[in-house]
Amino acid sequence: MGGLAHLDELDLGPFVDFFVREVRAYLGDHESLSEEGLAPEAYVFSTSVRQSHYITDRALQDLIKKEFIDDILIRLGPTLNRPLASSALREFISRALLTHVANYWTFDFAVEDQPHGSARLPHVTRSLIRRKTDQSQLDQTTENRIRRLVYNGIVPHALLWVIGLARRRGAFMDALRESRDSQTFREIRRYLTELVAQLGNGDRNDADKLLAEIARKSTSVSTQRDDWQLSVPIVGGFTVDGRALDAVSRRTNPGKYYLRQLIRTSSYTSESDYIRRLGQMFPELGVKS
Repeated sequence: MGGLAHLDELDLGPFVDFFVREVRAYLGDHESLSEEGLAPEAYVFSTSVRQSHYITDRALQDLIKKEFIDDILIRLGPTLNRPLASSALREFISRALLTHVANYWTFDFAVEDQPHGSARLPHVTRSLIRRKTDQSQLDQTTENRIRRLVYNGIVPHALLWVIGLARRRGAFMDALRESRDSQTFREIRRYLTELVAQLGNGDRNDADKLLAEIARKSTSVSTQRDDWQLSVPIVGGFTVDGRALDAVSRRTNPGKYYLRQLIRTSSYTSESDYIRRLGQMFPELGVKS
């Protein structure tokens, strides 16, 4: 953790975003936060309805370089909506960072015996990986396909799924977490990782078929069964109906199956309707219904 003091401006960015999020969600409102110069362990980061989840270990927290905490503290300043003791914020930053590192290793150990060798990494780690990935040299055609596929194509359908599950704003975050952790969306994320890797290797076949499926749905064209499915072995030339093909796809590549089902059953009808529904759930977006 001592090496964090040497992060350059580019790599520090995700940490700033992380701490802004942590402050807004978990800093709490305990009276100790306004008291300057208390012993570190005296600061309480909780509310009347939520206990603090942060790990404390003075020896490990002391390994965090003062320069790193100073940088984060400076960048947090403009985002704070009330006066807080700098010593309280320093303790908060060190506990949050220690917990982040502990989470990383917890996830790492949890998947040691898993054949796929992957894990849901903490926020900062994902952000750093994403930042580095975005800097990689992809040709413009490939980059455009990825953006069309993920941001313009899949995200609206997935977000409408969550909005439909939540039904009201107060339940949105619970619905978002429930969807994120479900088997369906875990498989979809796995399959999207495969698609992005294929695009990076110049294989556009699967992504283009998925884009075509999304385009048909987005333009309200009746979705017919087509050859979007990857080669499914049909022994002896027998024909099978759509339900049988779906059953095979669900077994051979569940992520692909769930993603196509998400698009097929989506309530998306048009971009204007999508934006209108977002505005109904989140009026602060300023969208006219």
